[in-house]
This record gives sequence, C-alpha cells and structure tokens, in this order.
Amino acid sequence: MADHFMVRHKHTYGFLFGISVLLWLMPVVGHGRDKQDDLDRVLASAEGFFQSLTTKNYSQAWSFLSQRSKEVISNDIYKGSVDPGAGYTKEQIRSDLQAGGMIAGSYWKGVLQSFDPNSVLEESKWEMGFVRSDEAQLFITHRKSSRPARLKLFNETGVWRVGLVESFWTRR
Repeated sequence: MADHFMVRHKHTYGFLFGISVLLWLMPVVGHGRDKQDDLDRVLASAEGFFQSLTTKNYSQAWSFLSQRSKEVISNDIYKGSVDPGAGYTKEQIRSDLQAGGMIAGSYWKGVLQSFDPNSVLEESKWEMGFVRSDEAQLFITHRKSSRPARLKLFNETGVWRVGLVESFWTRR
C-alpha cells in the first residue's frame, strides 16, 4: 500500500512539475511570437516604403515615414522655397506631400535621381540589427558594397515607420 501511495505521488509531482514548466515557458513562447510579429511588421514597413518609391506612389511612401522625417522634409521644402511666406504654407506643403501632389512629385523625383529603390529591393542583403518595443534597425548591404546602410524604424502608435531622416540625414 505504501508503494502504491509513493508511485501515485511521483506521477502527481511529475505532472505538477510539467505544468509548472509549461506555465513558466508560456510567456517566453508568447514573447517570441510577439518578437516575430514585430520583425514581420518592421520588414513589411521597410519593404513597403521602397516598393512605393519604385511604383512612384508618393502618398503611400509618405505614409511609411516617421513623424520626425515628415516634419524635417516638409520644413526643408518650406525653407528651400524661393520666398517663404509668399508661396505655400507649411500646412499646404504637408498636405501636398501626404496627398502625393505636385510638391511631392518634385521632391521624390529629386530623391530618385540619386537613389534607385530597386537596388535596395533586388540587389541588397537585408539583416536585422535589433527590434525593441519602440525602435528597430535594419542593415541593408548592396551587392557592390562592403558596408551596410543602417535603416532605422520607429514604432509610432503601434505602426512601424521608416526613419528616413533619422537614418540618412546628417545631424543638425
């Protein structure tokens, strides 16, 4: 009878131990899934940005940018206009960039004269740098380059945005 009691308790302890390990691992497994979801969203945002430039869908390209990139680009366009204040307002410039209008077309055509987004999409290797809750970094190495470009992305209200300015403009 005592042997039967010990065997029964061994199974119970084993079962309880197994359950406790599963409960301990569940947050880790869930956390890994969240990380994979973030990684997928980071890659989708970066790829979507470059694809929208390839198809010249400038309003879509604008939608992939971080708030800081949008602010800096629209302010640079405003400052670079011939007579600030007499031409477009900052709000008109921002609205045009968002809508993919005439100003947006001129801006992105200028960018595309010195940059081919297909080189990033078709001729480059992408590697993850890191993914945190609010920021991520991709390393993009063109096949003819020995050094990668670092593309920063930012999680803004649950959506990953490309930090074009944060990645490539010189610090001011």
